[in-house]
Amino acid sequence: MSGDGDMEQRLRRTFAAVAGLPRGAPAHPAHPSVPDRNDRLHPLRRTGVIVLSVAAIAAIVSLLVVYGPHNSRRPARHTSPAGHPVTGTAPTPSSTAAPAPTTTTTAPPATTTTVAGPSADTQQITYQAFVGSQVNPTLHVTGQQSGACYEYGGGAEPRDYYRCGTMQPCFAGPQGTNAPLVCPQSPVTSGEVITWTATSVDTTMVPATSRTPWAMQLSDGDVCTLVNAAWSGLGPYGCAGAPFADCRAPQAAVPLWTSDCQAQLTATSPFGSTTVEKVWF
Repeated sequence: MSGDGDMEQRLRRTFAAVAGLPRGAPAHPAHPSVPDRNDRLHPLRRTGVIVLSVAAIAAIVSLLVVYGPHNSRRPARHTSPAGHPVTGTAPTPSSTAAPAPTTTTTAPPATTTTVAGPSADTQQITYQAFVGSQVNPTLHVTGQQSGACYEYGGGAEPRDYYRCGTMQPCFAGPQGTNAPLVCPQSPVTSGEVITWTATSVDTTMVPATSRTPWAMQLSDGDVCTLVNAAWSGLGPYGCAGAPFADCRAPQAAVPLWTSDCQAQLTATSPFGSTTVEKVWF
C-alpha cells in the first residue's frame, strides 16, 4: 500500500476512535430526585474523556506533520531510455558548436616536386625556384650578386640553365632574365640560394637538347652538384662529402640510376659504380 493510503487509513482509525469515546453525563438529569449511583465516577469519566480527546488530536496533528510535507514535496522524476524512473535533473546538452576547419595554403618545397622519368625508383625532381614571380619562400636567400650570365640549356622543359659568374645552374622566373635569377648553393638540400641580377645574357652557346641533372643524391646520402670545371676527364659532379669526391654524369637505368664515382680527385683514383636515389633538373 502506498504512503497516501497508509495516512488515510490512520486518519480514519483516529477519527473513529475519537467518535467512539464515552460522553459525559447530561448536565441536567431527567430525574434529579433519583440519585445516580455513578455520580461518584463523573469527575473521573470527564478526565478520561479529555485525556483521550487530547491524545487523538495530537495523533492527527502528528500524521499531518509527518505525511503532509512528504506528499507535497515529491522529487522530480525522469525516465531512463529503458523506461525506469530516475530521480535527478536531466543533463543539459551543450550548445557549443565545433570550430570550423581551417585550410592553410603553403608554398611547394623547392626540392620535392617529382616528375615522371624512365626509372620508377630514382626520384626525379624539378627544382622549384619560384612561386609565381617571387622566390619560393621555402628557400633562404643568403646574398645578392650581379654580372654577366650565359644560357646553356639542358634544364627541364620549358626552361634552360644559366651560368652567372661562377654560379651554375641559375634559374629564371616568369619574367625571364629581366628579373633576378635564383642560383642554388651547394648542396641543394640546404635550401640556400643567391639571387643574381644579369647585366648581360649570352645566348650564342648551342643549348643542350637533352635534360641533364644538375644535382644528384647517392644511395649513401652524399649529394653531388654539377660544377664549372673540366677536370681533365674527372667529374663534372663534385660531391659534398665522403666517401666520394666526384662523380660522372648519372645514367638512367632500371630499377635505379647509376653513376661512376671516385674517392679522390686524382687520375689514379679508380671509379666505381654506385646507385643514385634522387636527381634534380
